[in-house]
Amino acid sequence: MAIYAQKRAYGSPLLLGTSMVDLLAAPNENDEATLAFVRTWFGNVVSAATIPSPGGILIHCSDAHLIPTNPTSRQYLDNRGNTVINAPSPPPGISLTANACGGFAKGFTYQAAANQIIILCSDSGKGALISSFTPSLDNYRTSGDLRIGPGVSENGLDILGMWLSTVILHELMHAASFAQQLGTFQLGQFPATLPDMVNGATVGEIYQFTPISGKQLGASTSTGQSTANNLQHNADSFALLAASWYLPPYAWVNGQCRKISAINQAPLVYTNTLPPPGQS
Repeated sequence: MAIYAQKRAYGSPLLLGTSMVDLLAAPNENDEATLAFVRTWFGNVVSAATIPSPGGILIHCSDAHLIPTNPTSRQYLDNRGNTVINAPSPPPGISLTANACGGFAKGFTYQAAANQIIILCSDSGKGALISSFTPSLDNYRTSGDLRIGPGVSENGLDILGMWLSTVILHELMHAASFAQQLGTFQLGQFPATLPDMVNGATVGEIYQFTPISGKQLGASTSTGQSTANNLQHNADSFALLAASWYLPPYAWVNGQCRKISAINQAPLVYTNTLPPPGQS
């Protein structure tokens, strides 16, 4: 998906819909400066995924290797690398379990030595491996009608976040950010706290269409979109953008799924596309 999105960000054929406007606060859907930034970061994701062992990205399908050291403050020990990590903090009102996923998280990413570790939670119904759609999103690239798929009319663009591949790409954005930090010793591109304060307060990651875009589903006017700088540092913006582009028959207009005529559709595969990277 990241490889395809990098190619799609060259803007040929022209991008339709409002995905980039809604998710990245771009001035328009074919703004070259924003597209260049998007190309760079999807390229960084692919590069991070090709780092060979003993570095690179490791994906765990549970948090069983994380030993609680201070679960009240959400600190855990990675028993393979002797690394203490801070697990995600829960939203207000959540009853925590003692493990790192806490009974509420979909997944999270952390850095351990030269590795970027992705945890796909499976400890509760909210975990990515339990709650996500596991059939491939590829099924809608060539057949079927996504517009009448389950939950699409009610949830719009957010339905794409239900696919496991989108969740993994969200975490890969964080992993690529950690890889950049290792290589350049600068702040990561996709932090847990976004760079610009809003109304005098710090802002954490933003998830889903309406909080990101400031629009209600189907509305053309935004009433509370964050800054473009914040959204360019927001992992869910990039994951949802890639998923929205990955389906050539469809455009997303104000979060709603629309059909694109065959003559205006992007190709299923761009020429000179490299195969996905293998195991790191």
